[in-house]
Amino acid sequence: MHAINSLCRRHTAPTVFYILFLVAAFHAEQIWSTSSISSSFSSSSSSSSRESGSTSSSSSPWSFLDSGSSDFASSSASAIDPEEKALLKAEAEAICDLYQSIKPRSWFADPCVEFPDTPPCEEEYLFSGLTCDEYNHVWKISLASESTRQGTVPASLGNLSHLSYLQLSGERLNGTIPESLTKLRNLSTFELSYNQLTGEIPCFQNLTRVSRFHLPSNYLSGTLPPCFSQMSVLASLSLSRNYLSGYLPVIPSNLHVIDLAHNNFTGPLIEHLSISNFSKLLSLTVTNNSFGGTIPSSLTSLSTLQILELSRNRFTGTLPAELFGMKLLTIFLEDNLLSGSLPVCQFSTSIAYLKLSGNQLADTVFVPLQRASQLLRYLSRNLLTGTLPYYNLLKVSLLDLSFNNLSGTIPDSFWENGQRLSTIKMSHNFLSGTLEKFNLTRTYELDMSYNFFTGSPLSLGRVVVCNLEENCMNCTNITTCGCNNTRPSNECSLSSPSSFSLLPLSSVSTPTSSSPTTVLWFILPIITTVLHIL
Repeated sequence: MHAINSLCRRHTAPTVFYILFLVAAFHAEQIWSTSSISSSFSSSSSSSSRESGSTSSSSSPWSFLDSGSSDFASSSASAIDPEEKALLKAEAEAICDLYQSIKPRSWFADPCVEFPDTPPCEEEYLFSGLTCDEYNHVWKISLASESTRQGTVPASLGNLSHLSYLQLSGERLNGTIPESLTKLRNLSTFELSYNQLTGEIPCFQNLTRVSRFHLPSNYLSGTLPPCFSQMSVLASLSLSRNYLSGYLPVIPSNLHVIDLAHNNFTGPLIEHLSISNFSKLLSLTVTNNSFGGTIPSSLTSLSTLQILELSRNRFTGTLPAELFGMKLLTIFLEDNLLSGSLPVCQFSTSIAYLKLSGNQLADTVFVPLQRASQLLRYLSRNLLTGTLPYYNLLKVSLLDLSFNNLSGTIPDSFWENGQRLSTIKMSHNFLSGTLEKFNLTRTYELDMSYNFFTGSPLSLGRVVVCNLEENCMNCTNITTCGCNNTRPSNECSLSSPSSFSLLPLSSVSTPTSSSPTTVLWFILPIITTVLHIL
């Protein structure tokens, strides 16, 4: 008995505490179960529970867990505030309007139906070209030739306040550019190229972050708004192939690329651009406008410039010799009113493409420099005189010296090292001699018409397009090239071709891009060749 009492004294306390722990745990589980069941009906009785002052949760030993869960749920419910919700709704409507306007072929769902309240950021794989940021706001729209219908630029796109990149190229968009797009303060790329947009360009004074502004190949008209000067980080400006006109406003000097070709801008280009300030400029293209004045030597201060295209304008004066000493890759100055001589001696070794056709250049002779002879390929429609020098034609595939005042014979070296020539145009000059040494196997277009070549017609090899009419050929076979139309004998017997009143186009009228005479001289040889073939 004493042993039993001793055993009980040693084990009674632990046993009692163990039993009490089990009972407490059982009651806690029952309370937790009751709390969970009642919470399923909280949506219908939450207000009555608050009024009755129910303490079932607070009396539970696990009430701290219930409190934390409730706080988390309430914070999740209030994560999207009303303003944010309204913004997402507006973005969803903008995407819906864009879809309804052009119906992109690579969008495989209707955002108006599937995502009426928020942008389809979670399903970007269904909407190619649409990108969202980490906060589910539309950040980028990049669509090119995706439209399946003709539409307009939705004004609601101006509500995409987080948009940084907007490209809608080749989407057959018509109508005007909405003023609402000027609100896109975060925009860095704005490109609506190759569409059918009309009207004037709005003043994008708020787009201070735009680095790329491209609107080429549309039907935009009017003048450029002066607010372009506020785009301080603008690096690339392309407005080519529109109907823009007037003087250029001040534009940012941070530009790397300027393309204003095929418009009707007027005035002295250099003065309004303050060109010497463009220290980062790589490419300047203003082809086919109505710019005038001289080409100043201040262009030579642009050490970064690589492409200069000033063709088909009204530039006058002489060619700045310093211009050809720059590290330019391309110089296009054709169809202007430039005069003087060619500064061949100063040609930079970096020049790869040079076009000077359609001016009033009047050199007396070509300087036979190997480097220069590879560049003097586009010199048609000028007032060049003298004889042809040695030409290094080993890397030349096209040579156009037509409509000048060149005389004399063609040197043997021309046939010896011109094996790569595919196109030879020397029509409307005063060249004489024979063509019997013609042996160029790669030439498929040959135009030596309106000269004073004599002798028998030649073997043309692979020549497909041939024009030797209005020469002094001794024709015995009327089907041979050059024998359909020959000069009258009284013209061929002239002792000096210079006494014959055959003047090139450039000496008759100033060639311009809009001159009907210029177009006629271009078309006439083609018509003659077609009639000859028929």
